[in-house]
Amino acid sequence: MDLFGKILVLANFALSLMMAAIGGAVLFYRVDWSDAPTDAATGAPPGELVARIAKVKELQALVTPADAYWRETRASLLAQEERRKGDEIWYAAELEHLKTGDASKKPILALVFDKGVTTPDPANNGRPQMAPVADRFGTPLRSLVWYNQQQGAVNADTTTVLDKIDKASQEDKTLTSLLLTEKQADGSILRGLLDRIKDEASKQDGIAKEDELVFLTEGQVRADSQLLLLRKTALEKRVKELEKTGAAAGQ
Repeated sequence: MDLFGKILVLANFALSLMMAAIGGAVLFYRVDWSDAPTDAATGAPPGELVARIAKVKELQALVTPADAYWRETRASLLAQEERRKGDEIWYAAELEHLKTGDASKKPILALVFDKGVTTPDPANNGRPQMAPVADRFGTPLRSLVWYNQQQGAVNADTTTVLDKIDKASQEDKTLTSLLLTEKQADGSILRGLLDRIKDEASKQDGIAKEDELVFLTEGQVRADSQLLLLRKTALEKRVKELEKTGAAAGQ
């Protein structure tokens, strides 16, 4: 118990020294958090709040114009955001008209430029001015859907024509093969049209020559027939003369 009492006494003494040090620090190094100005009589410095209040006033003087500018800019931004919503709707409608619009009811429009800059349209809330546009041939433009349909039709026609050309090419290849003489798999010879045309030409030449010979022969036969007719006439006259002579002798 004596040892424990001594420990408590020492602990109490150490705690007392600690509290005395804290009290001295608070007494000699305390911060005056009052807003009292400098005391000319005692020379005491002003309270800590004096400098802080002055700093707050200085910052408030800077915040006031910044706050006014921010509020003005915010109002302008809200107005521009509101206009942007209308511009987005207008732009989406124009873009949709370019894609699927009926050009017969509303022409396809394009931006109007003046020295490389778009011209604002006062009648359309200052949005870019639009004007009808045509191609290089002077034909008014149509929507993208219309051109896609036309392109699809042209592609279909092109496919049909290409199929016809392919079929014609195959037919031409088949017909060309018929022009040439080919040896079949069984060893027989299939004469081509060219050789057959040559044979036919040779036949026609032979027929022409035969016709020429026939014509000459026919002429000779006609000449012989004329001579025979003349001979026959002469013989008939001679027979009549002989008959007259015989009759006279009989008398």
